[in-house]
Amino acid sequence: METAFERNKGILVVDGKTIDDTKDYCVSHWPSIRSQLLEGTYQPQPVKRVEILKPTRVQKAGVPCVVTD
Repeated sequence: METAFERNKGILVVDGKTIDDTKDYCVSHWPSIRSQLLEGTYQPQPVKRVEILKPTRVQKAGVPCVVTD
């Protein structure tokens, strides 16, 4: 995941947070996130569908929200 953070270079994503914001959020909210994951109560948000125009085709992709409040 760290590599994905570095590749994205802090660009805003679907949830409106920068990569640095997401890192800070994960560190400060880790006990709650961990608890939800272990208890099986974590509910991921829907993925936003996007189409990326390539020279010879249209590539479909999904852009996820990493975490939510």
